[in-house]
Amino acid sequence: MINFKDMPLSSRVWIYQSIREFSKNEITQLKTKAERFISEWTSHGKTMSACIEIFHNRFIIICVDEKTTSASGCGIDKSVKFIKQLESDLGGNTSLLDRMNVA
Repeated sequence: MINFKDMPLSSRVWIYQSIREFSKNEITQLKTKAERFISEWTSHGKTMSACIEIFHNRFIIICVDEKTTSASGCGIDKSVKFIKQLESDLGGNTSLLDRMNVA
């Protein structure tokens, strides 16, 4: 997994906002799952050069350096499926895909 600070400024970025802050325990679990997802994340069979970070105990940021591998539809679908799985793993007491949520 690439360090967030080392990602090129031209990286493609997705931001998912939780409707509540994550606990310290949840952040630990989320980081473990994120590292596993990033290490296995592919698009058309090619490994993505990417990272996931959690900011302010509420935002999950996914970055992809598309100069190495383009984030095509199948790769993006995998990331959305991962985010939906995180919602489920959190027991359904948060939403990460609510576009009406404003910070």
